Amino acid sequence: ELLPTSLSEKIIVTVGFAIMGAYIVWLNKMAVRTTWDPLIKQVQQVKEDLDRAELFVNYREITR
Repeated sequence: ELLPTSLSEKIIVTVGFAIMGAYIVWLNKMAVRTTWDPLIKQVQQVKEDLDRAELFVNYREITR
């Protein structure tokens, strides 16, 4: 008897799965804040640096 048969057992199992799902969502949000957000900021900084370097190179070529 692995499956819940009575209504109270079904409610308990459903609430348990809901809590587990909420915990997984919370973990994923924490992972995004600690891993992906800093990485995205670094990528944006590199892109801005490259854009500035490209503008500088283009400016030097124009003024020659």
